[in-house]
Amino acid sequence: MGDDALTKGLVNRAGALLVRADQEGRETGLTTVDPADYEAAVRVVDAWRASHARPLQATNANLYYYVRDYPGCHPTQRTKKLATIIDKLQRHPGDLARMEDIGGCRIVLPTVAAVDDLADRLKGQDGWEIVRLRDYIRRPKDDGYRALHLVRLYRDRRIEIQVRTTLQDMWANRVEHIGRDYGQEIKFGRADGEVVEYHRLLSDLLAVEEKGGRIPQDLVQELQRAADSLPALRRRNV
Repeated sequence: MGDDALTKGLVNRAGALLVRADQEGRETGLTTVDPADYEAAVRVVDAWRASHARPLQATNANLYYYVRDYPGCHPTQRTKKLATIIDKLQRHPGDLARMEDIGGCRIVLPTVAAVDDLADRLKGQDGWEIVRLRDYIRRPKDDGYRALHLVRLYRDRRIEIQVRTTLQDMWANRVEHIGRDYGQEIKFGRADGEVVEYHRLLSDLLAVEEKGGRIPQDLVQELQRAADSLPALRRRNV
């Protein structure tokens, strides 16, 4: 399916149909969606995903220029999987055509100052249309996630650029690990409260350390109490 055929209305209807089929399947094990309609919707969404490939590759290649002063910094890229798209539409209902992170790049820089400098350079660069900036460093998510997210509009496709510090990336990788291996999916809101609280406090502690400040003793004590309250985690069967 060519990009010209991918109208936003078609994409949104396909996304909504796949969400409906998934919801019905979870609730009853069956779906009222016609199999032919389902397959057609999958083809549309797959084509929409694929249409982000060239804008994503171009954006990721451009980013190498901006991080050349940081040895060992290599921007990475990924396209969101079909199942992940459906899951996100379940958690955050909306139009698939406006989803901002189907194509995503990630950069890890040594300091918050380096993150801010990169963001300023991208926002001021001719040809870079930054349509959204989410500052989760100054306003972290409730679970403790910290990063800077910029959304670039390129050839009518939205590409998300996540910029993190080394410590923020370490925290996020830990969260990915316990989600993947133990089913404690913090970033999706599917984790025990004690696990979320521990990682929120850990994020606070790392943020203080990153600024070079003295870590408050009460924060250390809170983190220790949270660690003592953590449930025993059972590794998923794989």
